[in-house]
Amino acid sequence: MAFRLTHHFESNHLLHPLQFGFRRRRSTTDALSLLHNKIKLAVSKHQCCLLISLDIKSAFDHLWHPALFGRLVAASCPPSLLQLYRSFLSNRSIHLSYRGFSRSTSPSRGCAQGSISGPLLWNIFFNPLLSLPFPPGVHVQAFADNLQLLISGSPSCLPSLAQSSLDLIHSWCLDNKLSLSPHKSLVLPIFCNPSPSHYRQHPPHLP
Repeated sequence: MAFRLTHHFESNHLLHPLQFGFRRRRSTTDALSLLHNKIKLAVSKHQCCLLISLDIKSAFDHLWHPALFGRLVAASCPPSLLQLYRSFLSNRSIHLSYRGFSRSTSPSRGCAQGSISGPLLWNIFFNPLLSLPFPPGVHVQAFADNLQLLISGSPSCLPSLAQSSLDLIHSWCLDNKLSLSPHKSLVLPIFCNPSPSHYRQHPPHLP
């Protein structure tokens, strides 16, 4: 199943080229090299940068099945393969028993971590975020559920570019029943000169 689905998405170039996680011939080294080259280019133009790393909270546990199936249909996934994955993710149940208390539920979100298909299903689900209309000067890439934004420009425009990009991501996450993890997210200012006062006074924040 996973091999057939991978072949369908990779051979038809359906996964975003800036997704580096869990893909053949792509690695953390490739992702870091791309960021490094873009930072060097910005510095050569005497621009300042903000590097923002975002973490999706419990990403694999919150993969929303209806949205995933919608993306498989939109990608013209073969009907037999689509039906296999519907069966794979349906009729699941979670049971908890503790000191005489018992409860069961049927989840409509999540994919089994450690499964062969899990990382691929996440990449398909996450794919549209990388194609959002980010403002000029904003580069976005991902390694599985970790998102990196590199924002380049004059010191005065960095906070507004960063905030508008974060708002866009936050809105997409809400639409797809995801949330960001602020305590695992980082902002790294990269300045040619000492940190501008405008950034110190107006740092971006997660919604």
